[in-house]
Formats: sequence, C-alpha cells, structure tokens
Amino acid sequence: MKRFSEVLEMDIKQIDWNLAWQTAQRQRHLNRKAKGAVYWNRRARDFSDHQAHKSDYPHQFIRILNPEPGWRVLDVGCGSGTIAIPLANRVASITAMDFSESMLSILRQECAAKKIGNVKPLLAAWEDDWESLGIGVHDVVIASRSVNVEDLKSAVIKLNRFARQRVYVSAVVGDGPAVRRIINAAGRDYQPSPDYICILNLLYQMGIYANLSFTFHPLNRTYADYEDALNKSQWMLDDMTPHEEERLRNFFQDHLVRQNGSWVLPDVPPVRWAVIWWNVPDEDPSIT
Repeated sequence: MKRFSEVLEMDIKQIDWNLAWQTAQRQRHLNRKAKGAVYWNRRARDFSDHQAHKSDYPHQFIRILNPEPGWRVLDVGCGSGTIAIPLANRVASITAMDFSESMLSILRQECAAKKIGNVKPLLAAWEDDWESLGIGVHDVVIASRSVNVEDLKSAVIKLNRFARQRVYVSAVVGDGPAVRRIINAAGRDYQPSPDYICILNLLYQMGIYANLSFTFHPLNRTYADYEDALNKSQWMLDDMTPHEEERLRNFFQDHLVRQNGSWVLPDVPPVRWAVIWWNVPDEDPSIT
C-alpha cells in the first residue's frame, strides 16, 4: 500500500494542471467566442448595473486585498471598474486594463462622475504585448474574476513579471454564479468552467506558496415575471433556440415561487469566489 505522501506526489505533482485548465476551458458551456470583446461590449451595461447594485463582491475582495496608500496597481480585466472604482481612493494609482471598449467607456464615465483622477483606463488584452503598450511594473497586480485565458501558466508568469510585490487573482468556486438547474432545464448539459483549484495546484507545482481566502454571496434569483426570468438567464445560455426558450419558460412556471411581490427561484446555492494571492518570486517560476 502506498503511503499518503506518495499518493500526494502522484495526484498533485504529476497532474498537468495547465492542461486540465485548457481542457475545461474548451469544454465549458459558454463557447469561446461569446467570451470575447464582442460579448462583453454587448453585456457591459447590464453587468455594470448588477455590480453596482446587487453584489458586495468588491467590498469583500478589497477587504482581503488590504490595500496600502502608496500602491501603484495594475487591474487586469478591470471591466467597468468593479474593483478600480472603490479601490481608487485607497491607493496611489490604478492602471485599469480591459479588452472591451464599452466596459472602459463606462469606467471613464464613472470616474468623471465621482471625480476620480488616479485611474488610467487602457484598452488591452491578455495576449497583447504589455511592454509595447508601456504598462510597466506596478507594485501590485490584480486579476479579479478575469483569468479567462487558455495558457494559465503563461498568464501567471506574465502577472509576476509586471508585479513588484504581489499578485492577487480571484476565480470561480464550483459552478459560481451559473445555476446548473437552469442550464439543464433548457436541455443542455452543464459544462463547468475550470475553477480555482487548477490555479492553486499549478502555483504549487511552480513553487509559489499562495494564500487563499473566499468571498461568500447568498444568491437570490428574483424576477418580475417569467419573461424577466428568461431574459436574465440569457447570459448562461447564449444563442438559445425557440425550443430551449419554451423549455425554460415551462421550468420557471413550474418552479418560481411568489415572495414579497416578486418571483423567486428557491434553493439556489450561494456563490463563492476564491481569492488567491502570493508574493512575487525573485526568479521566474517553473515547473519543478
């Protein structure tokens, strides 16, 4: 019988966690094109409104971040400023980078409305040459819910290269905000996204001793009516066919419960996000 230490060596160190991440990315229920700039340009306003009014994720993330006043921060995949806006008055400056011009437009509007002058929006993607864009090294680099890359190891190395002190990333835990019952009700098989454990184990293989914490968000799926429920589920089910829409209407009619003047889908599990952070190694990490 193998000893526990031998089992760990086989199960963790011998798994290609970068390949596991790539495989899960390819099999996820949202197709890869839907996660490009066109998708996020289309969804920018709805996403921004949701973050502003319904989620305390930014507060929980920043509490874990524990920012210092002198920090120069690079926010990779900043979106409409989910983290950059509330973080701006607690650090020296933020380079807010995203590949969606619509997201950055909302960010600029929010900064102007709130008289925030230390946030610099920058149109750029993970795969771009950040050096040629003049991004430069920052004290801290964050990638909040934005590690939507195929080559995870290369992304980690890139984040380290642009961070002087520390890197913070957050990633989905389990199903995240997607509701498996809704996807299955439309007649589709649920294909999970790669979750935080791939990142954590890859970092372990790379000799990076990361810290881990979790945010916690009870999820209340509340709707005005059945059509509202259908519309608010579109992001989970891009390009729904008429047949899938009909299946989903029937599901909502059978399962939504009337509460306080709204319709609620009961028994939806809470959402957790894993926040992983580490000190930048003195040398480029490599698989040991």
